[in-house]
Amino acid sequence: MSPARRRSLLAAAVVTGAMTLAGCTADPDVAVVSVDDGGFEPSTLTVPVGTEVRWVNDGATWHTVTPEEADSGWDSGRLRPGRTFAHRFGEEGAFVFRCEAHAQEVGVVEVVP
Repeated sequence: MSPARRRSLLAAAVVTGAMTLAGCTADPDVAVVSVDDGGFEPSTLTVPVGTEVRWVNDGATWHTVTPEEADSGWDSGRLRPGRTFAHRFGEEGAFVFRCEAHAQEVGVVEVVP
């Protein structure tokens, strides 16, 4: 195999590996949700008990991660662009959240055993 062909195959393998890891974190107990000007991605997330969910504001304006249950004990407040908010879910259930600034932006974290 020629050196040029070898470099080409190596570059393809690196790109494929990077695409496979996109959205993954080094910590398996962390799940990431992107918040942008179109909503939450993913909007529904299923995680085991004990997982930390980290929301990252990838949008151009502020957003919130506000739970539907007001007495839940977690709320991001205003997240400026580029900022993050995290919450570790310690019990099973379906936890609905929304953005206070954008009523159409709604999501749910489903926590399973």
